Amino acid sequence: MRVRKPAKAPQAAVGRGSESASSALAPDSLALSLLLAARVVAAVRAGQSLTQALSTLGGEPPAARAAAQDVAYGSLRRYGCGEFLLGRLLTRALPHPETEALLLAALYRLQTRPDSAYMVVDQAVAAAAELAGGAFKGLVNGVLRNYQRQRQALHAAMADDDEATQQHPRWWLARLRRAYPDRWSAIVAAGNEQPPMTPLATSSRR
Repeated sequence: MRVRKPAKAPQAAVGRGSESASSALAPDSLALSLLLAARVVAAVRAGQSLTQALSTLGGEPPAARAAAQDVAYGSLRRYGCGEFLLGRLLTRALPHPETEALLLAALYRLQTRPDSAYMVVDQAVAAAAELAGGAFKGLVNGVLRNYQRQRQALHAAMADDDEATQQHPRWWLARLRRAYPDRWSAIVAAGNEQPPMTPLATSSRR
């Protein structure tokens, strides 16, 4: 799968708490969910495992942590689609990896919650204010609004891109087609399904 390399940034910018994990954002806000998810996605793009990246959320309130995990999982499941869109909405990679990851998270949310588009853009801009001293607030706002304006054309173009539509790397799709010519599409569809929630039973000692 294509991975657009973010522009060179200081090492502390990703996964090392370059900005305070507990920001001024409300704990139950979408803005905080997007911000935390962006940090997770940026860390994964930088080479961390998802398990490692999610461990940084340990100190967050449970509701904020769960909401951030949901956005991070969704953004990474649809990573090919997000990368395709960013490649057309940005003229070059951003010098701040977490802001670029924030755009991926917000684009995921816009695609899955189009009825809440105004709120998603507003909250993504609020999250951007917590990154890089707010230097990319205007850019985040502009990119997301451009996506809304160009949505139909972008998604029409995306239909011709295997990685973006199938959410699997091109080399893996080629292998599946060769090995399972009659079933490859069903295998890909199953791989893209959201896994079921598994409740955990806990017992407490009295």
